[in-house]
Amino acid sequence: MPYISITTNSQSSDNDQVGLIKELSQKCSAALSKPEDYMSVSISPASHMAFGGEAAAMAFVELRAISLSDEAPKNLSPLICDIVSNFLKINKDRIYINFINVERSNWGWDSKTFE
Repeated sequence: MPYISITTNSQSSDNDQVGLIKELSQKCSAALSKPEDYMSVSISPASHMAFGGEAAAMAFVELRAISLSDEAPKNLSPLICDIVSNFLKINKDRIYINFINVERSNWGWDSKTFE
């Protein structure tokens, strides 16, 4: 159910990217109290990105989940920033995170929705 998508211009190694998605999957599923079996994480390297007019290393992260509590973003933001910063060598002030609460009826899996 939960899905984390990372877009970055960081010149990170394949090992760092694999480590990143594994750690995000494990730690975020636990923080969300969701089974890791349902957790999805992807990383998309982008050749060109800018923040504040600068093309230095940055990341844009989206976390989508059903029943995302009001407290979840406050708890997950430092966790995600720490992990992304560590693996991709990006300053935390160049990491944006968008938290999206998805209605059960708008999330499909196995030919049905979670409604």
